Amino acid sequence: MRHEESPWRYGLAREWFEVDFSVDHPESRIGRFCRKALRRVVGFDLVHVLRNRGLIRSAQVVWAHTEREHLAVALLKLISRPPFPVIIAQSVWLYDEWSSYGRLRRAAYRKLLSQLAAETLHTDEGVERARAIDASRVVVRLPFGSSYSASTERDDHGGHDTEQRGARYVLSVGNDRHRDWATLVTAARMLPATEFRVACDPAKFPRVGIPENVSVGRVKRMSELKALYRGADAVVLPLAPNTHASGVTVAMEAVLENVPLVTSDVGGLRAYLPDAGVAYFPVGDVDALVRRLGELSSLPRALAPKGGEAFARERGLLAVDYVRRHVHLTRAVLAGREPPPLVSAFAHVPAPEVGAPR
Repeated sequence: MRHEESPWRYGLAREWFEVDFSVDHPESRIGRFCRKALRRVVGFDLVHVLRNRGLIRSAQVVWAHTEREHLAVALLKLISRPPFPVIIAQSVWLYDEWSSYGRLRRAAYRKLLSQLAAETLHTDEGVERARAIDASRVVVRLPFGSSYSASTERDDHGGHDTEQRGARYVLSVGNDRHRDWATLVTAARMLPATEFRVACDPAKFPRVGIPENVSVGRVKRMSELKALYRGADAVVLPLAPNTHASGVTVAMEAVLENVPLVTSDVGGLRAYLPDAGVAYFPVGDVDALVRRLGELSSLPRALAPKGGEAFARERGLLAVDYVRRHVHLTRAVLAGREPPPLVSAFAHVPAPEVGAPR
């Protein structure tokens, strides 16, 4: 489900740079199968990058959103004649999976990572793991920024109009590979009087042993997702151990909608969201989750009374902050300077100067 005017709102950078996006080329069913098969084998989408090599070579800087893209761009750089664009790359799952890679793959990935001008990650733990592999590289924490636009129908207390909310339920959202659905299902089984609605790809949810009070389905439109948030008593974010702030998108959506948030205490989320207004529970602790859900009536609206939007602005957790961090980082890299502290700080990011050297 894409609701941005440009992927992850990178188009906002057009205030400072000329911005082009890679293109998904037409492909046959067999071609798509072969491309995805190769991606599974090597761990990145080489075919997509090769199809966009002309656009890539014409750029001064490449922003790559995940390792699926930046490892492929790094390989293209290795096999290309210079000059080649500067690569500023964001890694998401790479270091959670690093220990599962064989010696040959780790060696190949180290070589590809050495081609990056800078690598960004969403958490301090991710940065530590990246630097442990190669301390000589430029690796920085760059907090995620939400592009979600909160609903406007609110009551006088900053929350939603409860008379319009209809049925009450606990909501869980997301398709990330680090969702801990087993813990959610077990908790739901222990709370048969509570309705649980899960918005995710059913293929990524357990297929057996699902209690009757749990319903699972895709959300295709943003209006559907907002309606789910508006009707929920709480948002539950069950997470497996990870280092990339898995679930931060959903967490910020709950905050922006001022819906009580119950989440696993893992993945660096505490750096994004303080204790106030968020109910944390230990990873995989079903009893603790059940206790939290038993406290729904006393759970605070997320980050009230200040409100989620004001909190997100002050903490620099909006899409505009995310893009401005990329602009500040890019200018520093091109100038051969250290990344400025504002790239990593949880604070509002000032707009870069327009017309400054690119």
